[in-house]
Amino acid sequence: MKFRSLPLLCFISLFVMTACNDIRQDDSDNIPPELVLQDHNLANKIFAVKTNQIIDQTRLLNAVSEAEYILIGETHDNIQHHQIQAAIIDYLSESNSTASVAFEMIDTEQGRMLENNIVTSPDYLIALLNHFQSGWEYEIYYRNLFDSVIRAGYSINSANIERNHLIEMMDADTNELPADLANILSRNSLTPQITADMELDIIDSHCGMLNKEQAQPMLRGQRIRDAAMAMSLLNSNAALKVLIAGNGHVRNDWGVARYLDQGDKGVISIGLLEVDTDHNTPADYFSHWRNAELPFDYIWFTARADRSDPCIKYKASHKRG
Repeated sequence: MKFRSLPLLCFISLFVMTACNDIRQDDSDNIPPELVLQDHNLANKIFAVKTNQIIDQTRLLNAVSEAEYILIGETHDNIQHHQIQAAIIDYLSESNSTASVAFEMIDTEQGRMLENNIVTSPDYLIALLNHFQSGWEYEIYYRNLFDSVIRAGYSINSANIERNHLIEMMDADTNELPADLANILSRNSLTPQITADMELDIIDSHCGMLNKEQAQPMLRGQRIRDAAMAMSLLNSNAALKVLIAGNGHVRNDWGVARYLDQGDKGVISIGLLEVDTDHNTPADYFSHWRNAELPFDYIWFTARADRSDPCIKYKASHKRG
């Protein structure tokens, strides 16, 4: 089975937002997809990238507790990923850590509403978030995670940019962006190789239906969003700053970590990766990430959500257009 990362880029490729929403609604039918490959030899294993070792949960959680910035990835429709995220939040809470949790799934417009309300339950939080048409299925995938964050007493912050504002930014020159955003982008320019890899990743994630010219605004949009997510962490006064976002955003080479500039000890990135039938060692997953190694500090391998190929409906939606 070929890896697909369309669920991540549905929220970057704004002109196909409707098609992406249709895919999720048809496949989920208000319940998460069934998990398959639960007996895969890597399922539920944790891989430390730098030491090239399988480790236990205790070692991972010890490393997490020593970091200032904790970036936790996901595939958005995999319910196990949200269970793992909630478990990490529960661990941090039990260790008496004070933290803020920023969500890719909450944009700045929603964030302003949260600032004016005291959130005491996941029901109330979801009701507030659903005042805006975001495309995120909070009730299905994020209720338990929200509950863990609220019970821990952690602040909930927006990490994403409101959709229409992002479209404007994607069309603007760098010097027309907000000063703080323009500054963090200018201080962290991409190498030609990373730029080329990002272009290929975006094209592949859109089922090969884009050319390099069409990929450019999406590449710019992804950089803007990654920088904005980093800023949401940098602006927090909490002792620990947690980010919940798609795996593509928490990768070390060109994701949010690139804009934090905190060194190896300050930032930990955890990729939650679905196993694949013909990928039985961590090294088998390198090529998908266009990297000589997995671009995270830790990988938590999980079962795979049994979803249909999103490219079928993606291509069909473009034919209708």
